Amino acid sequence: MFLQVRQSTPSSGDDDDDDTTSPAVVTTGPNITITDVTATLQLQPGADGNLNITQASSAVSFNNWATQDGVVNGDTEGRYLIYYPNVMQEYGVSRLRLAAWGSIPIGATLVTMSQITVNGNNSMFLAVDTLGNSYYPVVCLFSSAQTNKVFLSSDTTVGLTTLADSSLRYTVTGGVVDECSVLALNSSAIATLA
Repeated sequence: MFLQVRQSTPSSGDDDDDDTTSPAVVTTGPNITITDVTATLQLQPGADGNLNITQASSAVSFNNWATQDGVVNGDTEGRYLIYYPNVMQEYGVSRLRLAAWGSIPIGATLVTMSQITVNGNNSMFLAVDTLGNSYYPVVCLFSSAQTNKVFLSSDTTVGLTTLADSSLRYTVTGGVVDECSVLALNSSAIATLA
């Protein structure tokens, strides 16, 4: 399934967050760009904490993802990747968001993006939580004019149907979903785990 992605504007984080007591995302590796495997789409952090997909540009590269020990742990604005394990347990899907250390919602858990080898020599990111559970990144387009959003799914088929269920618009998706697709994301700037 091919998705026509609605453009979203890359943005920096919330400039109002002056809490100097909150630890920044630990970055010991390079700041990287994350694209889909065809290099036509790019993963972007939104100022509101959502993750969005935009058209990739060969002229402009946004190295806005922070890495440590070969995994992506947040963005370069000092926010961590999080998801909601209780929602994942109930529905098999969850929002994938960014939050500053002192603003992580109750019930949310840290998650990283680890690049793994699939089908021999191709690589793609999976989200891995603190207990070692892994999830697929998924992008959904909405029937309203709002931009796309990135979610996590425990599988590559049922989760897409679940996210399209309009009854989840108030609890999971935040809007009526038109369609969803699994994202095969990668980055040539970090090593792939075996």
